Amino acid sequence: MTEELDPVVSTPRRRRRVVAKAPEAVARAEAVQTRTPVKRVRIILEENPNIPKHTGQFFGVNGYTAYLRPGMEASVPEFLVNVLEDASEHVPVTDERTLQIVDWRKKYRYPFRVLGPA
Repeated sequence: MTEELDPVVSTPRRRRRVVAKAPEAVARAEAVQTRTPVKRVRIILEENPNIPKHTGQFFGVNGYTAYLRPGMEASVPEFLVNVLEDASEHVPVTDERTLQIVDWRKKYRYPFRVLGPA
């Protein structure tokens, strides 16, 4: 009586190495899966010497990019409005008689109007 050998030799499978993900990566992945819609706001960027008239001003926030042209209505995320509010510069306040700088005041670098929700 002879034994027949199986011609197919099975090799042991390689086990996959299980890598534990960092808690931040898990939280980020869950946030992407359960992303909530971003609230949008309609605004108009005012005419300003800081903004080129024909091309507009480029804004970038955490991967979101936008070109806003002065005088044109735009629907932007709420976080971009926060960036516009935070963009300020100091301008001098001068005395009318002596033309000396008396104080400095804060002003919007990119003035805008909020028209309402989008």
